[in-house]
Amino acid sequence: MAGKPLSLENRIGGGGADGPFGWRSEKRFGGGMMLDWGVHLIDRIVQMNKSKIKQIYCQIINLTGTDVDEGFNLTLVFEDGFIAYIESGVGHFDSPTPGWRLNGTTGIGEVITFSGEGAKVLKAKPRDPNFVRDFNALPVRKPTIKRGEGSSWFAAPPMNNDAIELERPIFDRNALYRNLVDCIEGKADQIVTGEQALRVLKIMEAALFSGEKNEFVDFE
Repeated sequence: MAGKPLSLENRIGGGGADGPFGWRSEKRFGGGMMLDWGVHLIDRIVQMNKSKIKQIYCQIINLTGTDVDEGFNLTLVFEDGFIAYIESGVGHFDSPTPGWRLNGTTGIGEVITFSGEGAKVLKAKPRDPNFVRDFNALPVRKPTIKRGEGSSWFAAPPMNNDAIELERPIFDRNALYRNLVDCIEGKADQIVTGEQALRVLKIMEAALFSGEKNEFVDFE
């Protein structure tokens, strides 16, 4: 519906300014938001896009001085040109910002919550074919200008979008656990393979390294 996917934004957060608590605040116990939430968010994205990841950049956030990451902003640059941006942290409360936002060539897809509520697609209508920018126009003298108004060269015609509400998908959250039991008993193949899990772990390691060095990391 949104055309060719160009980029994806994924956010989840909550808590407040107190930082992580319990074992989540101690590195020796595997604490930190990257190992806690990063694995889920990254796993979903790499299942959506099968292309190799070319580069990784991550900003680590620590607000209260614990020895773990209390939040992170992660950028994944894929070989096919697709870009994913992941933001997670405990130093802020939930907001109306969409949890998922897919930017495409003809529209935008949004999902409000992590569990799938509020899914919709904003499909862009074609612009007015008769609209012509006047590059010789005098500067606009109004203090502010809305999109589609005025004679400025950068003013574009208004963009009206069609909002398409999407039904929440029906899924069985226990299917993975039943598959695990069936695999142990030799009755089925793994839904999630060891290779897939290892790749997500390597992405998280590269992200933490990037955050420590504050630089892009070449990946695959």
